[in-house]
Amino acid sequence: MTCHRRESVLIDTSFDTILDFVAHADLPVYFPASYRTQKKIKERKIKLPKQLIMVDPIGYEELLILLTHSKAVFTDSGTLNEEASVLTIPCVNIRKSTERPQVYDVRGAVKFDPDQSGKYTPEIIYKKLNKIIGTSWKHALGDGKASERIAKDIIKRLRENRLRGHLPENSHLPIKRSFIEDGIKI
Repeated sequence: MTCHRRESVLIDTSFDTILDFVAHADLPVYFPASYRTQKKIKERKIKLPKQLIMVDPIGYEELLILLTHSKAVFTDSGTLNEEASVLTIPCVNIRKSTERPQVYDVRGAVKFDPDQSGKYTPEIIYKKLNKIIGTSWKHALGDGKASERIAKDIIKRLRENRLRGHLPENSHLPIKRSFIEDGIKI
């Protein structure tokens, strides 16, 4: 599990909802917690669920090793849900919205918005998660040539003297799909 976003950790009701969700897990949940998250836990004197194994932050390589040996991942990360989808590791996306709605398109992730605990109960989330555990899917998350396209775009912008930030008029994408539901029927 990763849980580090302000809206996940600094809003007490959201963090409590996330911890309640973890308390319903039937397997241990390994949690490399950010120092800000650890500080919040200490400040609030939160008693962690017995399933939660909290450790200090880890490096990317260690994270990938853990991910590939996991039954599923719980995350509020903007990228870990995508990496899990590429590796066909089921994911619970602890987010109101996502930059990667494709993870829902392939049924590789379950949406869990901690601000809506009545809509996203642990029972519902775990039923959906169990439905996708053991399945496989083809991700639609790129063709492996993004670096080439990025390099070409940077070179082009340098030559045209247009290398100035991320202006919406240059690369705006619609965000409506970021708020879609996971589409998994139970």
